Amino acid sequence: MNSEKDGSGTANETVPGEGRSARQIGHDLNNCLGVVGGRAELARLHIERGNLDGARKGLEVILGQIERMKELTDALRGVEARGGETPAG
Repeated sequence: MNSEKDGSGTANETVPGEGRSARQIGHDLNNCLGVVGGRAELARLHIERGNLDGARKGLEVILGQIERMKELTDALRGVEARGGETPAG
C-alpha cells in the first residue's frame, strides 16, 4: 500500500488544508448523498401532504449538503491540479 507522502496519487493521499485522504473525502461525499436522497424523499412526502414548511426545511438541509459537497470536490480538484502530489510539509 502506498503512503500518503509518496506522491503516487493513491486513494489515501492527503488533501491539502483538510488533512484528510481522498478516500475519507469520498466517504464524506457518500454520506452527503445519503442525506440529500433521504431529505428529498421526505420533502416529496411533505409536499404531497401539504406541509410546505416541512418541505422547505428539508430543502434547506439539501442545499447545505450541496455546499458541503462542493467544498469536498474543490479540495479533490486541488489535488488533481497538482498531478496527484501532496504538498511539501
